Formats: sequence, C-alpha cells, structure tokens
Amino acid sequence: MGKLPAPARLAALLAVLALAIAVQPFVSPAHAQPALVESTPGDGDIIDTAPETINLCFDEAIRTDFVVTIRVPNDQTVPYTPLLRSGGECLDLRVGKVPPNVRGEWSLQWRVTSAQSTAPGTGSFEFTVRQGSSGAGSGAAADSDGPDLLEVPVITAAVFGIAAFAGLVLYAIRRKIGFDMHRPPPEGAGDEHH
Repeated sequence: MGKLPAPARLAALLAVLALAIAVQPFVSPAHAQPALVESTPGDGDIIDTAPETINLCFDEAIRTDFVVTIRVPNDQTVPYTPLLRSGGECLDLRVGKVPPNVRGEWSLQWRVTSAQSTAPGTGSFEFTVRQGSSGAGSGAAADSDGPDLLEVPVITAAVFGIAAFAGLVLYAIRRKIGFDMHRPPPEGAGDEHH
C-alpha cells in the first residue's frame, strides 16, 4: 500500500473536520461543578465571636435553589437569611438567632447548582469561634463569666436609695415622738423607777 496523494489526504482531512463540526452540537460538553473560591470566615479561620454574616463566593453564577446548612458545636443548626448578590456568584448568609454555647468548631455544608450548565456542586468547611458570645445582629445571649457591667451601679444605687429612705422614715418618727438623744430628760422623769 502506498501513500495517498496530497489531494486525497487533504480531502480526508477536510472530511474529518466537517464531521467533527457536524457532530459537535450533539456531544454534551463536560462542565465543571461550581467551586467555592472565597468565604468569610474562611476554612480553618479562628474568630472571636459568632459571625453576623457568612459570605460565600463561587467561580461562576449559581441558581437560587441552593442548600446551605450551618452547624454549631452542639450539633444544632443555625437559621439564616440568604441574599444572592448581583451577578449571582456570591451568597451572603445573615445569621439568625444562635443557640447558647456556640464556642468551638462550626461547620458549613453547601450544595449549589450552576446557573449556566445546571451542574451541581457541593462542599463544606469549618471555622472556630473562641467565645460563646455572638455578633450583635444574631440576637443570641452572650455567655457571662461575671456580673454585667450595668448591674453593679444599679444594685449600688438601689442599696443607697433604700438606706436613705429608711433613714428618712426613722428621722420622721423620732421627730414625731419628740425623742432627742442629746437633750437631757425632763426633771423628775428618770427618778420614778429608783
């Protein structure tokens, strides 16, 4: 078998190229899953208090049928209000009421769908909260190791108020009965019992 002449080789190459172009619309391209490219807090971060908002950003726009689960150390889930930012790549999760004792490792699991290819993507990450208190917007009560700073002055003012009121009442009673510790008793009043 000999070599094909140059015009035949060119015709064969053009035929293969034409076939590839004709079949291309029927071949489904392999689409990558949406991937998390940035988060706040990030995977492995250690933060002081429970976050008010968790931000997730993906490498492509996602659909609104996402599912995100936020778990705290006592295996309770935390409610959130989602907001998909314009462009559709970033998702803000406004953290709702956080249960007590949230100190420790939090986990976040997500499942999203690509807005273009409808390919699903899943993932998870963890971060650590140092204190039991939460951000101001979460509505959670802070863990306390001592008295509240506002309690001390209120209790002190109440004690002084009660003492002042008691002193005023005793003074009024003493004035009413006419008793004065510094005045000597009337003559003859102290000799009756001797």
